[in-house]
Amino acid sequence: MTGAPCAGYIAAPRPEAQSPAEPVKSETKLLLATIALGLLHVALLGWLADAVPFTPDERGYFLSGRNLSLGRPFEVPEQRFQGPLGLWANQLFVDGARVDPDDLEPVRATARFGMLGFAALLLAVVGLWAHQLYGRRAALLAVFLAATSPTLLAYGPLLAVDVALAATSTLAFFALWHALRRPSWPRVLAFGVATGLLLATKYTSLLLVVAAVCAVGVAVLRGADLMPGRPANRRLLARLGRSVTALVAAGAVALLVLHGCYGFAVPAFDAGGAAGLTSGVFRALCSVPLGHALLGLLPEPFVLGADYQATVSRDFSGTFLDHAGSHWAYYPTSFLTKTPLGTLLLFALALWQRPDPTSARRRFAGICLAAPALVLLVYLSVASSLQMGIRYLLPLLPMLFVRTGGLAATHFARTAIGKLALVAATASCVWAAVGAWPHHIGYFNVAVGGPAHGYRFFADGNCDWLQRFDRGQVLLRERLPDVDIVTPGADPRFGKVAAYALDLKPADPERPGRTYHWLTRFPVVDHDSSAWIVFDASRERFDEAVGAGDPRAAYDLALALLRDGDRDEALRALDSAGDGPRAMALRGIVARDQETVAAGPRDAAARIALVQGLQALGHAELALAFFGEPVPASRLFWFTLMVESGQLGPAVAHLQEHLAEGDHATALLLAQGLFWQAKPEEALAVLEANGPAPSQDPLRSNWQKFEEEVRKAARAVAMLRGPAAEQDR
Repeated sequence: MTGAPCAGYIAAPRPEAQSPAEPVKSETKLLLATIALGLLHVALLGWLADAVPFTPDERGYFLSGRNLSLGRPFEVPEQRFQGPLGLWANQLFVDGARVDPDDLEPVRATARFGMLGFAALLLAVVGLWAHQLYGRRAALLAVFLAATSPTLLAYGPLLAVDVALAATSTLAFFALWHALRRPSWPRVLAFGVATGLLLATKYTSLLLVVAAVCAVGVAVLRGADLMPGRPANRRLLARLGRSVTALVAAGAVALLVLHGCYGFAVPAFDAGGAAGLTSGVFRALCSVPLGHALLGLLPEPFVLGADYQATVSRDFSGTFLDHAGSHWAYYPTSFLTKTPLGTLLLFALALWQRPDPTSARRRFAGICLAAPALVLLVYLSVASSLQMGIRYLLPLLPMLFVRTGGLAATHFARTAIGKLALVAATASCVWAAVGAWPHHIGYFNVAVGGPAHGYRFFADGNCDWLQRFDRGQVLLRERLPDVDIVTPGADPRFGKVAAYALDLKPADPERPGRTYHWLTRFPVVDHDSSAWIVFDASRERFDEAVGAGDPRAAYDLALALLRDGDRDEALRALDSAGDGPRAMALRGIVARDQETVAAGPRDAAARIALVQGLQALGHAELALAFFGEPVPASRLFWFTLMVESGQLGPAVAHLQEHLAEGDHATALLLAQGLFWQAKPEEALAVLEANGPAPSQDPLRSNWQKFEEEVRKAARAVAMLRGPAAEQDR
């Protein structure tokens, strides 16, 4: 054929000759890079397992795992805080001969090593799923985002099962996607096995099982049939019935796996134990025949543990911004503030850009990726009062990484601006992981000011899980020798003041349902991760706030001046504090004390009146400054002030030093202080050594009730520690 070639053909560049081996080499390099990233992530988690201190919950998790490995029954709630899979894992590399229940530091790292398998599983499934959906470049991007995630680096090395839940839920929905896309009995049963492992991690898994059922329902509406084999009838009701049958089969396998994770050593929940359930959800479930039968299929510790957690979460009351109590925006804000900006940018671009070319392999993938994230987020934001940090959203993150990996399969990723966005975003992810090292629990992205400003949003596990409580104070004192580290009930004072982030949202005495702390109006001058925040509370800063027309700043300034003994200046400051009831009451207290001091030294009555007035306004620490040395007659009042001002430790030490034989009142106070310090065995020893109170003593009734409560708690601790401790008790 002759003639000029078409313009389109002329404009198209001639492809360079390419060896058939070159694409294979490129794919191999991508695969090796993905595997290397996964191995690096697990290695970093191993280092963190040895470097990061215990959280308060981990000791209980380890001792529960030890009891499980010894074949001991699940007799106390602490043994049922989570499913058995994580408990087995934390015993994998531990030498039982080295375990001292009173000192678990020597086995901290080896116990945590057993949990790293869940992190490896999570990255493996994320990479495999992204590869099967979008290709190996997508797998590399998805695994990179997971490997550099501060949240996964924070919780991956811990004995808590949050990463285990994320890993097994990702595995379960990956298996469900395969079963929906190409139904077969091996795939349906594999979904059942993965679901059983999911249920054996954490009780939140019940929500994810609901999400899986919802995903199947939506997929059936879109033409899916979970039952293997080609049905003769493609009608909706027929497909729905067949899918329900397949779900029942998968559920039977899941129950078998769940019982297997308990070692087939615990009975199924007995109908006779329904009266002992405490949560509304499980009581309601027991009231219907089908629900009662369903609970009877589950292991007894699983039902009792889930019921206990449902009860505890119902009564939980957290904070968010200046709100006291649960708030629907808590978890969305946790996600947006604790996820690197690079990850958020890439996720937004992935939703905007459609991967090309479209493939039948991606059918139902969107449902399986979105269902767990939506169900979990909606439940936690709307139906639950539990607000304990981003770790409850961990099952959402792997789905986000898989979907974001699809950006690498778009035309946009091959453009100049797309490549620039990828480089900038991935660099920011690396910076987020490195910048927060090794305290990733306290990570906040730069959009909210980084870790130094996380306290503005949260006062909970999003900032710290008590890992930085002791070490953070030491480091701050080394950098700032004059820093004043305050307790939760500390009253205003001048200088550089450091406060623990979890103490910065106490209830506001003037606005019900809100929080208020006098420090948060001042600029931050230093911090230790997001656990300890140092504020500049100088007199000049107070004056600036008062000059800006803040009446509460004037009230707080008056308290700081009163603490320094300057009553005249305090009264002048109160002139700008408004005419609210608390300001008027404080003005009256200071004025009366000024008149008393002008007439001569305070007598005991005047001093007690001043102390009681300050305590009534919620200023226990300031009241203590005027209290003087406690004597037996006033020791109860003094102990109350110490507890209200956040000084339980010094109060207990003082009582231990001054406990005299036959002083039942002091012994009871000391036992209560030890009990509040989570030392029930020491509290019981004090009660047994100094009691019971005589029959005519008005303390006898309270003594007996409290001793019964302490004895129960001490027994639970002894059971966790092991047979020898229980025998001693």
